[in-house]
Amino acid sequence: MYLDKNVGVIDRLYRALFGIMLLLIAFFWIGGILRIILYIIAIVLLANAVTGFCLIYKVLGISTYIKLKDSQYDEKKKWMVIGAICFLLIGSIGSHFITKNNFLKDFGRINKDYKSLLLSASGGNRAQATADYERLAKDYEEFYEKYSIYQPFVVRQDKDFKRDIEKIRAFIDDSRHKIIYGNITAGYASLESIRPVINDLRRRNKLEGDRAAFSDFYGPMQILIEAAEAGDIQEVERAYLIADERLKYIESFMNNSEVELIRINLDSVYSLAKKGEVEKLPARTAELESRYLSAYLEAG
Repeated sequence: MYLDKNVGVIDRLYRALFGIMLLLIAFFWIGGILRIILYIIAIVLLANAVTGFCLIYKVLGISTYIKLKDSQYDEKKKWMVIGAICFLLIGSIGSHFITKNNFLKDFGRINKDYKSLLLSASGGNRAQATADYERLAKDYEEFYEKYSIYQPFVVRQDKDFKRDIEKIRAFIDDSRHKIIYGNITAGYASLESIRPVINDLRRRNKLEGDRAAFSDFYGPMQILIEAAEAGDIQEVERAYLIADERLKYIESFMNNSEVELIRINLDSVYSLAKKGEVEKLPARTAELESRYLSAYLEAG
């Protein structure tokens, strides 16, 4: 079919802008089948704008096309292209910024709920832990329903994102009975399984700031504690070197009393293990874990 132009310059501009808007919405803001539908509509509108031909107009016998002189057409076309490109660039930058911030806000709320539950569960406060669990379960279900279908651009390249949010959901479900009715210590242990998943997700997608260094410090700290209690001096040496390096990084940007106490207790656990003073370790390791948890929660 010969494509007689039947779309005028202003009409083409509107179609181009509306097509770009739908393209941005589909790419940055939504997921699922609706995204595909908007992509199709956007492509059709952009094709109309580029070719100046609309099949629906052709069928209905409508035309907004007005033949212009070459100089007039070239000038209008130039500004139309410039306007469309600017709209695309500004829309892309703005959409990425806003959707990333929205995701970080949602992710931060879940992380805050999680830390509150860790604190109440670690203290054996069942009433508070139950309330914290219910809040986390509710907020996370909303988070899961939203982001299992739609992934903002900031995490879209992460092929493990869906797997990780499913794992977190499973760990939350697994800890429910233990937190509310059963062994709250076992529930706390189940919840601790969430921490490395969150940390990996944050690192892969470059979501973490300096405060996430506390999470990186946690692993070698625990290895050090376990090795010290088992009397494995070689493992103590290895774990301490890693923990010391990561704690130094924390100290480079945060030097409050809690961090100072983490340093004192970390070095003390290492020293007691080296000296073989096993009887003094439980009190010191408990203090180290307590100070770490306090600093971790304060870090947000």
